Amino acid sequence: MLRGRCRTCGERIAIQYPLVELANGILYVIAYHQFGFHFETLFAFVLISLMLVMALIDLHTMIIPDGIVLFGLITGLVTSAYHVFYGNSIYYSAKPYNGFIGMLSGSMILLVIALVTDLIYGESGGLGFGDVKIFAPIGLFLGWQLTLLALWLAFIIGGAFGVILLVFFKKQRKMQIPFGPFIAMGTVISLFFGKSLIYVWLFGSL
Repeated sequence: MLRGRCRTCGERIAIQYPLVELANGILYVIAYHQFGFHFETLFAFVLISLMLVMALIDLHTMIIPDGIVLFGLITGLVTSAYHVFYGNSIYYSAKPYNGFIGMLSGSMILLVIALVTDLIYGESGGLGFGDVKIFAPIGLFLGWQLTLLALWLAFIIGGAFGVILLVFFKKQRKMQIPFGPFIAMGTVISLFFGKSLIYVWLFGSL
């Protein structure tokens, strides 16, 4: 009806916006297929949208805003509190301390990495502290097991992407690449398939 233009200013609407909304909707459908009609599925929806917004902002600006982190902390605390009082079926463990250990584990690992890379590459050459902070809400949502899996997947995916850039596109080694999109991918994969991946890793088969 708008013929691809903004209703108020008449500027052409970038293709990014409908694509992002489509991706968000597809991920919601996958979440519903994975977890079914359950109150906890709403928490999965929140985490998915949080990761999608965070990834796009980091991709465009190389910054993860504190507002995103704060919103994630608030909703993550609600999620963690729900798990403590009502148990869970989606996440790996519903023990009372799981979310808080998750909040600390991913962030502390990345904090150490950020400090070390800052010493090696300088203040602007290492891992961003926004990446460190965003793992606090991720930990509250997922608990420590799935959070560590999400972090490991983020490094694997990010490393593979970096190798592709170096080998096929001749990018410089010190070129800055936002880590947020890889965190988002690792988190969503861990959310959807973390239980199965951990089970396979521990026992060798489903």
